[in-house]
Amino acid sequence: MSVFVSSGDDGAAGCDSPAQKTATQGRAVNGLCSSPYSTCVGGTQFNDTYNPGQYWSATNGAGQSSALSYIPESTWNESGWSGGLWAGGGGASRVYRKPGWQAAPGVPEDGMRDIPDVALHGSIEDAYVLWVQGKIFYASGTSAAAPSLASVMALVNEHAGAAQGNANPVFYALADQQLSANGAAVFHDVTSGNNSVPGLTGFNAGTGYDEATGLGSVDASVLVNHWKDGSNANFTLTPNVSSISVSAGSSASATITLTTQGGFGSPVTLTASGMASGMTVRFSSSTLTSSTPVSATISAAASTMAGTSTVTITGTGGGFTRTAPIAVTVVAPNFTLTQSATSAAVAVGRSISITASAAATGGFKSAIALSVSGLPKGVTAKFAPASIAAPGNGSSALTVTTAATTPGGTYSLNVTGSGGGVTKTQALSLTVIVPSFSLTLGGTKVIVARVGSMPITVTTVALNGFTSAITLSVGGLPKGVTASFAPASVASNGSSKLTLKAASTATVGTSVLTVTGTGGGISKTQSLSLAVQ
Repeated sequence: MSVFVSSGDDGAAGCDSPAQKTATQGRAVNGLCSSPYSTCVGGTQFNDTYNPGQYWSATNGAGQSSALSYIPESTWNESGWSGGLWAGGGGASRVYRKPGWQAAPGVPEDGMRDIPDVALHGSIEDAYVLWVQGKIFYASGTSAAAPSLASVMALVNEHAGAAQGNANPVFYALADQQLSANGAAVFHDVTSGNNSVPGLTGFNAGTGYDEATGLGSVDASVLVNHWKDGSNANFTLTPNVSSISVSAGSSASATITLTTQGGFGSPVTLTASGMASGMTVRFSSSTLTSSTPVSATISAAASTMAGTSTVTITGTGGGFTRTAPIAVTVVAPNFTLTQSATSAAVAVGRSISITASAAATGGFKSAIALSVSGLPKGVTAKFAPASIAAPGNGSSALTVTTAATTPGGTYSLNVTGSGGGVTKTQALSLTVIVPSFSLTLGGTKVIVARVGSMPITVTTVALNGFTSAITLSVGGLPKGVTASFAPASVASNGSSKLTLKAASTATVGTSVLTVTGTGGGISKTQSLSLAVQ
């Protein structure tokens, strides 16, 4: 069945309403029209403004004129004065790949289905006049052009004595013959105008095919009488995908469809070539017909190297050979290794936990053993579980434990997962914290007179979990000066009053004392200036 669909009346802005004043949705096309099984009909308008008398005669009914000859055409575009986006639709599909038959001078090499295919008059200036139920109606736009071309196709069917199916392969074959081999002048090549609309730049008409008017308009009489010139029996192969991915050791499938034209009815035998080493292609049937698509199963052995190759599906039948390429990417089995944290801090004698997770990709199906390297002295690491079971999807809790003797500092560890010939490593920064305390004095200088005394406060603050008691002492006392703490020992967070007393025989002058706090194997000191007067 031949199907004709209008390209749309909003120019290159296929997703905007023609009644809008400005396009907002960008370039787009009519989805129904862009199907490779539809003939998409765009719009033209008569280019007779400057010399209408050359093309029109008034010798017709009242208020009507007759065309004297073919009237030159340009792209239908009335958006400039209509207050809307009224122009012929056209552009490239975002969905459909370019069919094998869409080949003629000017067709873009964009890999996608381009529309329109052909165009007919669509301007309201010279509208189609219809008589319906006793009244006159006026029709315009591509919604009038599409049924007009369908009526021309009805003449083709009548002349051929049979249905012609998808008309597009013949249209493009005729255009290629006309433009490249002096074939019959079936098409009026429209080379002026564009389908740009306010707010959006569209496409310009040009020599040969263009996305404003397609192959141009048709000469109905020439088309009917030369239809057979482009309708030689033929076929095309169309895979449902242009590219496919397959994991080493597994398979994936594509569907191959046969499209015939011009009465082609021979069976087509399928073969495949271009497979990488270790790759095979198996067809659900070695014979393809237009009524029954064939599934092509592409398998890659476990030894197949990762990479992309082009598998060519070849169909042979009725004296014709057609090919369809499929890009096949072989993905090697692999896995990813991630951590819940990339750095951690732990006090000596304590533990810290993070989670290590693995995810299989590309058909990976092995268990993954986990380990940690770079551990400092006194630090141990344990995974629970010690490995991630096949097929390599899961997580494990990593517990890092430090001994009381572990030196403080920051260490660079490596968390490693290995399995199925694949190894992954993640870095983990571990900071070991040693408990300690700070020692501060209530001042830096004390003045005391002979036969007098002076107090000063000593404060301790626990750091990094320090919990031991701290014993206080003073060194460097001059002759005749004594020191006492109240209390002499404090908790990890505490304070004591240091009293310095000078006897009558104390040496007059300045001395530097050392106040020391000792606890948990750690000592801290502070200097204190003592002046005896």
